[in-house]
Order: sequence, then structure tokens, then C-alpha cells
Amino acid sequence: MTKTEVKVKKRSKFKYRQVFTVSDLLMESYSVRTITGRILINLGNGYFVDRDNPQYINSLDLVYRNAKTVMNGKHKLLARRLQTTDGTRLRRIVSC
Repeated sequence: MTKTEVKVKKRSKFKYRQVFTVSDLLMESYSVRTITGRILINLGNGYFVDRDNPQYINSLDLVYRNAKTVMNGKHKLLARRLQTTDGTRLRRIVSC
């Protein structure tokens, strides 16, 4: 490698593990992006509030059904809904 070449970091791949349950969503999540694109913030008591409209509050079951991605407080991806026939479950993500 010469001095002018730049080393390119490989894109990290994800492994999908067990199902991310409703109780995991309550205990581990900080924010959730829904299928419609809204971002909801976890209040810690079973309710989620919309980031853009704080008057809009959702229950835990409704958020779980509509969640696309789940992030923790350090902006790390915890779970994602896969684009397969098994689209009813969130899957936990482990980075490689």
C-alpha cells in the first residue's frame, strides 16, 4: 500500500438473534422508529411519546406492533423488524 491509498473500513454486518419481546422493549429501549417513520421516546412506564408531538402518547402493545427499529440510549441498534414472511416479530441484533 502506498502513502496515497486510503484504507477503507468494511461495513459492519449484523446477526439476528432471538425474538425481541415486549418486556425487552419496555426495559431496554430508549427510542423506537415506527413503520410510518415517527420516532417515539420511551417514558419507562409502558407508554411512549412522539418526539415531534409530545401530546401524542402510545401504549406499549401498539408501539411493539408498529416498531421498525429499536435504539438504546447510546444510539445503538437493538432490534429490527425483518423484511421476511416472519414480519410480525422484532429480532435482536448482535453486531459482528
